[in-house]
Amino acid sequence: MRTDYSAAALRRLAKGSKNANQSRRLLSFFIGKRSLEIRGKTLSNRKLVGFSLDRMPAPGLQESNLVVKNGQIAGFITSITYSPTLSKVTGLAYADRADANLGGHIMLRSSEGSQHQAEVVDPHFYDPDNKRQGCNTNGHFN
Repeated sequence: MRTDYSAAALRRLAKGSKNANQSRRLLSFFIGKRSLEIRGKTLSNRKLVGFSLDRMPAPGLQESNLVVKNGQIAGFITSITYSPTLSKVTGLAYADRADANLGGHIMLRSSEGSQHQAEVVDPHFYDPDNKRQGCNTNGHFN
């Protein structure tokens, strides 16, 4: 037998409940809720930023490699790839908020321990205005 825990199913269960507290509990519970509430009370020290490098260093950088600041872990790379269109390496990483300004720099550490400075760039790496698609910013074709 499959148990349906969708929002609609929980509302149906809660309506059928004779106890108001039990109804509220059914509607407000989900796994991870407490953790999200705790995390939501504080501003994260990290921000998702775009970064670029002129070339892929050898050994190469990979997802989950670290962003470091003053020798301490400040974040990590979430994605990285070489862009043939831009002729450079682009990626996304969580970095210290203080280093998240466009034109700034972050330090990336590879799995082997080598460090590489990357420029913080707009995370919309290519064609933010949809010019390549033949559309304007309103979604209408030119």
